[in-house]
Amino acid sequence: MNLNAYSILLINMPNECINRLTITAKTRLDLDSITATIAANYAIHVIQRGPYGIRLQVTSAWKPDYLWLQSLIDAFPSCWIKDEWLVEDGKAGVWIGYTNHGTKRFSSTEWEDLSLEAENYFFNE
Repeated sequence: MNLNAYSILLINMPNECINRLTITAKTRLDLDSITATIAANYAIHVIQRGPYGIRLQVTSAWKPDYLWLQSLIDAFPSCWIKDEWLVEDGKAGVWIGYTNHGTKRFSSTEWEDLSLEAENYFFNE
């Protein structure tokens, strides 16, 4: 591989976005179904699970896939989803989606947080 090809690979390599999802559902079947749907698309790490809620972590490139998250609300209208996310470069945010009386609701906010390098600088000895 020549240097130019190597440089292109480095430029196109995405930053990891860590997504911590909190999901609640009205039934156990809905929770099992949405969890299976997520696991079919991402490698998941379950943090906590109850009969009607789950907290899990998935990794995406650059930022959360908002359209995919909205499609989960379309497919599972009884579910409430919160995605707290952080990218290696310090971008961070929260996305919330749910259905209220038949109307889909989506809300999000983003901010600049500590980058991976800043975390290491400030908190590792």
